[in-house]
Amino acid sequence: MVPSHATLQLSLFADDDYISDKVTFWNSVYGFKMSCMRAKAYDDIVIRTVKPDAVPSRSVTFLKLPLHTVQKDDLTVTGADFVLPAEKEIDQLHGFVLHFDVFFTATREANIQGAPTNFTTGPLGPDTHWQQALALIDTSKSEPAMLKANEQIHGSIALRKGHEYFRELEITIEWQVKNAQSDEQKPDVKHRQKWLMR
Repeated sequence: MVPSHATLQLSLFADDDYISDKVTFWNSVYGFKMSCMRAKAYDDIVIRTVKPDAVPSRSVTFLKLPLHTVQKDDLTVTGADFVLPAEKEIDQLHGFVLHFDVFFTATREANIQGAPTNFTTGPLGPDTHWQQALALIDTSKSEPAMLKANEQIHGSIALRKGHEYFRELEITIEWQVKNAQSDEQKPDVKHRQKWLMR
């Protein structure tokens, strides 16, 4: 079977220009307050090409799928833990990026780490037909997080089929910032948000 394996990946997203152009833009459109349009920006996953410089972390795998043996129930994730270290300082965490990688191995049992033939649909790889899934954080419900280099986002992600429409995918992410060691250590604040991929 080709491809033989797939993984789902998660990384951080921070892009002031995108937020200004697509989200906060609605606060004043030629002098008119249209912020009601902004509310829905946080409910749905946005499918788009994410610029590599908008990803301040490496991606982490939260689901491995051996495509030879995967079953329907394997596609539901009830809470995969992750740790995403920021590789550079950002003024505000704007969301999360999801993408998939596929692998072509000679046998079902082959280790996919370092598999010679694979490709990524992630923002740090070459462009493909597939774009990334962008989950924007609703800053009206979650205090904006500023990250220093090497600070970490700890959390868990859940995926399941939508309740209303079987083609929808519900994605829920819980996260908190683990602050770097400092004299003024702030308590960790936990956040939770749900998005729909339609």
